[in-house]
Amino acid sequence: MWYPIIFVLSVFLILVIVVRRAMVLGVGEVDGEYGDEKEESNTNSTSLPNNPGETTSTMQKWLKAEELYKEKKYFAAEKWYFDVVRIDPNHDRAFARLATIAMTQKRYYAAIDNFERALSIAPNTPTRQFNLALAYFLVGEKQKAHIYIEKALSACSDKENYLQLRDKIKELP
Repeated sequence: MWYPIIFVLSVFLILVIVVRRAMVLGVGEVDGEYGDEKEESNTNSTSLPNNPGETTSTMQKWLKAEELYKEKKYFAAEKWYFDVVRIDPNHDRAFARLATIAMTQKRYYAAIDNFERALSIAPNTPTRQFNLALAYFLVGEKQKAHIYIEKALSACSDKENYLQLRDKIKELP
């Protein structure tokens, strides 16, 4: 009686593992249209460990996460960013990167949570306000989207993509 259910669950679990593994290897790439900041990190991949547990330096973990992020290995980068925020819960840039990864994977509620955390640490960051407005727009929360796009526009009133998002938010029912 239970064997077919167990079999189906096992096959599903195997598929999830294979898909996740493909993302770690860079096969499941997504476009990076939701980038938070344009900061560049100079990293030397040979000097950085491959496992988050091998180092205790927050900066080393951040650099490894950034390296993986730039290679669009989002699943692997996400592990490193989580390790950064576990050590430093006030690392707003790591929360922003986690949110950006969630956006690329269409996990909008996770993105909202992480953008809100990043903004609670560094509240006057227009790109994060814009991205949070976009996430709220994508889940259909017009009022919250409107609040954050207006905050972003108060700092950057001439950005075309900000103005376009504000117009799209107005069109929501």
